[in-house]
Amino acid sequence: MSATSSVLCPRSLAWVAALVALLACWAGAAPRQAKPHPDAAHAPAKSLLPQDVWKGQPAGPLAPGELDRLVDAELANAGIKPGPRASDEQLLRRLYLDLTGHLPHADHVGPLVASQDPEKWNKLVDALLASEAFNRHWARYWRDVVLSGMHPDRQEMPREFELWLANSLAEKKSWRQIAQEALTAEGAVEPAQNGKNGAAFFLARHESADADVLRAAETSRVFLGIQIQCAQCHDHFFDRWKRVQFHELTGFFARLKPAQPSGRGLKLVSLPDPEHEMADQHKPSVLFTTHPRFLDGREPPRNLTDAARRKALADFVTGDENYWFAASLVNRIWGELLGQAFYQPEDDLGPDKTPAMPSVVVRLAAAFRAEGYDLRSLLRAIVRSETYRRQTRLGETSAAHLQFAAAYPARLRSDVLLNALGSALGPMGESYYSRLFEADYLYDPATNPDQVEGSIPQVLWLMNSSLINERIRLRYIPKNPPPAEPGKPPRAPPEPNLVNRLLESTPDNDQAIDEIYLRVLARRPTDRERTRCREHLKAVADGKGNRAEGLEDLLWALVNSTEFLRRR
Repeated sequence: MSATSSVLCPRSLAWVAALVALLACWAGAAPRQAKPHPDAAHAPAKSLLPQDVWKGQPAGPLAPGELDRLVDAELANAGIKPGPRASDEQLLRRLYLDLTGHLPHADHVGPLVASQDPEKWNKLVDALLASEAFNRHWARYWRDVVLSGMHPDRQEMPREFELWLANSLAEKKSWRQIAQEALTAEGAVEPAQNGKNGAAFFLARHESADADVLRAAETSRVFLGIQIQCAQCHDHFFDRWKRVQFHELTGFFARLKPAQPSGRGLKLVSLPDPEHEMADQHKPSVLFTTHPRFLDGREPPRNLTDAARRKALADFVTGDENYWFAASLVNRIWGELLGQAFYQPEDDLGPDKTPAMPSVVVRLAAAFRAEGYDLRSLLRAIVRSETYRRQTRLGETSAAHLQFAAAYPARLRSDVLLNALGSALGPMGESYYSRLFEADYLYDPATNPDQVEGSIPQVLWLMNSSLINERIRLRYIPKNPPPAEPGKPPRAPPEPNLVNRLLESTPDNDQAIDEIYLRVLARRPTDRERTRCREHLKAVADGKGNRAEGLEDLLWALVNSTEFLRRR
């Protein structure tokens, strides 16, 4: 999907770095300075990460109902009335899509909605969080976050990163452990290794000469939610960051070479002694040695090895005293589940930004820390809340924030949409066409839902592509298949699809309509929808004597509906 990215594209960073190097070359040999840039001696206190946001916050997990009480208090102070609760069918579809990236099975909708068990939703949430689909779904989400704005040449490597993430979630690693492993990885990441050392991809995907710059920018964006990369060339216009601070952060990666080829993969290679050098802003030929320093002003010991430097950075990024590590994760997850985040865009927190409902995001971040940075605990707390279970609606304008009085509708991500099509029409499989489909629907998960725009190729995929229509049309299944050719195994007949099965086993049109709605939208039709569907099926059958064509029409229309394409 096309969207205006809120993040300076890493390719832009590469272009800037190349321009600076070219200017330095024109100016002649660059003299090296033995001491840091004068501005690096003592960063102004106002340009450092604040540590007082934790003050006064309870140190433990959320108490039952605490999250809703905090949200409701903020709504009451703002004079906003919360919206009504979503229906059971809406909530069921939302939970499945949010936690597993799949639609609920049609056979499961009716029994769960009809169940009178007061614990049915809690039991369902726990079951979904324990599923393998949960691991795959959230691993793909983080792959999309990391690859935002980048199109690596080695397409196998992101797959290894995704598998490593899925394995890590299956092993119930904390978000802190996942971040630590990504920042301290060593060695090579190779294709077809089932995620073995896939953690190395986070740093190894940067192969250009400015790899250290890109690694610093992505570490800050992904794990702290801080967009510091604009300070590469000048003090940040809108935030507190100074140019020297970006280069001090880059210094942590100065002893790690750009990724090197390793067979069909990539490997990380350390060097013993280089230091990062920052060009003078007004005279690019003059370079200053810039030693590593954390964003809170502290400095690690000098002359650490590459591995020790990155370990020190990982300890700082994931430290209990670092509010931004917990808050950035909380903000992303909240935005993914509610449609709008506390800070928008989701990967641009500040600290010079003002979030929606500050009391809620700070308390959620504190609870996330208290729970050992456990992703499942955070997700469980949010999806069990009444705040999460409200109906969806749009704001009065595209810029309006609903303040979580309702959920905000968002398009399904590309992989989730492909999964939903598989649930409705039958498995899509892994093919050239399915990969093209995902690429055309791909967008940065941090993008505001209103900025995720549809395109003509997307419409054409669902309206008339063979990938979709071959699974909608009635399949011809011969009763007497031809004999196998000599020396060759017999060819398996095509599997019956939904229309085949409805014609064979569901002669009643009302039952067929219910089945299609449950498969595609995970709900039964309204009375009005049922009447219109009956009329269409009858008109097609009367006019052409072809019930199959009417069922195909209905299936096609629902797959192309706005409701199917969105998380509601």
